[in-house]
Amino acid sequence: MAKLLTGRMALSFDMPEIDRNLAMYFSSTVKEDRLLQILEYHIVKECNIEQLKEVANLAQWCLKVRGKDRPSMKEAAMELEGLVIMEKHPWGNAKVYKEENEYLLSAPIQSFNIDVGTNCSVSTTAGYNI
Repeated sequence: MAKLLTGRMALSFDMPEIDRNLAMYFSSTVKEDRLLQILEYHIVKECNIEQLKEVANLAQWCLKVRGKDRPSMKEAAMELEGLVIMEKHPWGNAKVYKEENEYLLSAPIQSFNIDVGTNCSVSTTAGYNI
């Protein structure tokens, strides 16, 4: 994924020594929040930046040194599939609902009783709890 995102080879001996290893270069760049500086121009131009960051985070996870710290191919595929589903979902790119969603998610929980007959009442809760 890092090779696809950056257009670089895994090892580039024409680069300064510190930047030769793509895995190390990519990981340090993501940590320093400089991702957009190393991505292929056409990818940045054509893609959703938030999704690019998600793919970059997944790539960084795949580049962990210890095998047990890396996702399995199945986990990585599921993560990518989740991004594709979010892109296709009508709300996937909708920023217009951001304020409304934040309001609803931060709304206090309210409880109330409803009297449904003699000596009987029902208690219910409305709202969202994070």
